[in-house]
Amino acid sequence: MEKGKVFNADDALQEDNLKCPVCKNYYDTRERNPHILHCLHSTCHACLQSRVRAEMIQCPVCSEVHEVPNNDLQVLPVDHARQHLVKFFKVRNRTSEIGCDSCDPRNRATHRCKECDEFLCGVCTEAHKRTKVTKAHNVLNVDSLRRLTLDEFHHKRTCPVPDHEDQHFSFYCYSKNCDLPICSLCAVNEHNKADGHDIRNINDVYLENKRVVESLMIDVTHKKTLADEAIQSIEDEIQNLYIKESSTDEDIDQAFLACQKQLEKRKNELKEKLAATSKAKKKGMESQLDKLISEKNSLDHAAKFSSNVLGYSDATEFLQVKDALFGRLGELKELEVDQRPHNKADIKFHSHKMIDAFQKFSNKMGEVWSTTAFIPNTKIQTYDIGLGREETAMMITLHDYERRPLAEPGVDIKVEVTGPLGKKQRANVVDLTESEGAYKVLFQGTKLGDHRASVFILGLPVIDPGVMFKVRRQTDLEADVLRDYEPTAEKEGPLSKVKAKVDSGVGKTKKQTPSASDIGSTSNEQNGFKPLKIHEAETKKDEFMLPGLKYDDDDDDGTGEGKAAEKNRTRSYRVFGDIICPDFMLDAASCHPQNMVTADSRTLKNVRGRTANLGTALKNYRGAIGTRAFSQSGRFYFEVVVYFFIKRQLRNDLIFEVAIARKSEIDKNYTVDGSPYAYTVCARRCPLCRTVCIMTFHNGVRLYHLPLTENSPPGTTLRTTIGFLVDIKQKQWFIVDAKNRRLFYRFKNIDTSKPLWPVFGAYSTEYVSVSLALKTGKDVQAVPDIPSDV
Repeated sequence: MEKGKVFNADDALQEDNLKCPVCKNYYDTRERNPHILHCLHSTCHACLQSRVRAEMIQCPVCSEVHEVPNNDLQVLPVDHARQHLVKFFKVRNRTSEIGCDSCDPRNRATHRCKECDEFLCGVCTEAHKRTKVTKAHNVLNVDSLRRLTLDEFHHKRTCPVPDHEDQHFSFYCYSKNCDLPICSLCAVNEHNKADGHDIRNINDVYLENKRVVESLMIDVTHKKTLADEAIQSIEDEIQNLYIKESSTDEDIDQAFLACQKQLEKRKNELKEKLAATSKAKKKGMESQLDKLISEKNSLDHAAKFSSNVLGYSDATEFLQVKDALFGRLGELKELEVDQRPHNKADIKFHSHKMIDAFQKFSNKMGEVWSTTAFIPNTKIQTYDIGLGREETAMMITLHDYERRPLAEPGVDIKVEVTGPLGKKQRANVVDLTESEGAYKVLFQGTKLGDHRASVFILGLPVIDPGVMFKVRRQTDLEADVLRDYEPTAEKEGPLSKVKAKVDSGVGKTKKQTPSASDIGSTSNEQNGFKPLKIHEAETKKDEFMLPGLKYDDDDDDGTGEGKAAEKNRTRSYRVFGDIICPDFMLDAASCHPQNMVTADSRTLKNVRGRTANLGTALKNYRGAIGTRAFSQSGRFYFEVVVYFFIKRQLRNDLIFEVAIARKSEIDKNYTVDGSPYAYTVCARRCPLCRTVCIMTFHNGVRLYHLPLTENSPPGTTLRTTIGFLVDIKQKQWFIVDAKNRRLFYRFKNIDTSKPLWPVFGAYSTEYVSVSLALKTGKDVQAVPDIPSDV
């Protein structure tokens, strides 16, 4: 219930809330007792009894399956509040339906005894008033009850222990095997403090647990709001999808109509060309034909004339024309007849396999574009760039909802970069999905220092408030490349040229790792785990010194060990090269009441424990805080031995959490995985893998997950050791499988502007037993050699 909100009975007095969802009968105090299932739906005893099978029962409302040990419904709590609501409702609206609770429920009730919380018929009322034990009870007429408030219908319950029936519950036993309300006689006899029972005032327990439930309600209400917003968003997207489908369908019609017009135009052009070519050929061939016809006519006429002269002329007549015949026939004899046509009817349409080619082309004509990219799963790798040059500042890789990488071209990606002075510039995004499966972001830095890049995909921000990269001097970048990637004698490469340049121009500097880039990028995500070397404890002078501790590394005996070696054997912390294993513990005073810190302040368990001071205990976060923060520049390492045993079937329950966070963020919620100033490693049952997975979160976004167990049935046990390296200087946090010397994950660009406190949470008491054992200081035996360029 929200603070300041007054309960209104009318909100709950809806008939659907007062009836069993299966049989539709009103709840009562007999066979229709309302039992509460784990999903918080209520069903009457009779209906549940007919549905329980093999120690399991399915909720008739939401179909969720719950465990019922030994098929005993008595393990399910009774919803007494709903019983009171039914009585209150019937008094106000259905007086005639109220039956006697003392004899036959078919007898109409006329009175109610407040102390016994029973409705009585006329006969039972008279007997109630005559009985010595009950004659002093407050018995009211049913009609007069209509003027009473709901509070008057609440029944102050009494102890069920024999001979304690007249004792009201006034205490609560918090002992592990008890956890139940008790009366004052029970507190003296069966639950005596001297026997180790934890006895507390029942009102104090009520208020404490009420605050917890109110806090959880705020969280659940917030999640409901998020669900409502998500539902509305998806419904809007579905509606937009219909609109987009319609407009895209019209775009396709318009595009192909334009293509058809272009094809028709080309067809007409070819026909016009055909007509012009044919006309030109015809003209030439007709001219040749006309000439041949003229020549043929001349030959034909000369032949006929000569034939007539020879056939019909005498000697005198023939001789008179012989010269003309000789001249003409001799001329025609020499005539060259142009027998070959000057052109041919060789016009045809060369399609050049046009049908096949056009089919291939048309298959590539246009595209229905969409994307399966799930924006929260986008991976962004940032790089420091040189001043005054356009260089690659980021690589953006899209992933789908299942975290599978995508190489989809044409996605609308915009990047806006804010410089150190607040000036905003647009970066150039290059689509390299065909060659590299990612988008490259080019940026030319004009100012030295930190730059914040806001990435928008399809108009939506990827990481808020953005990812960071640096603009540095080119010589500094080259020096870093040499320091961290210098080739060995066995493996020379192009970086040897950088070495020569640095040796000659820049000079050697103290070794340091390159600056951090984006949150949520590790090389082992695609290449698998990377085996790590192991640091051995050093005895030389510490490069990073803890505040308040003295160092003396004089070699008194000439053995090369000196006092530093002695300190490494006796001091509470341990040093491995440049890595410090500080000695710190769990702050027992901060432990949430539903968790317990052991007496040595080294182990956190998800069992209820005593809290020395409720004023210092965490109110919401289910765990405890470490006794020291990480704030000074340096590399700090600690380990946590994780053990859990699954007692009951898990759903998607959280098991444990280890995080570093600002202190102001820790107690805002029961976990810190949704905070922008917290970086979280946790284990929970994964609905996708159907097993227990280790996951990393930042600002509510899951960045990485990997199965820890093969499956997760009851009886599953896991014991492993996880290492944590906090690199304040380089703003990184490494999560290591210390047992197998492999890197799980690396957070980059963590915010170290304020101290980061280690926090440890243990959850799901009903389903799993969890313990987190802290190994710090001299308890750490070895540290994996974690390179900064993994």
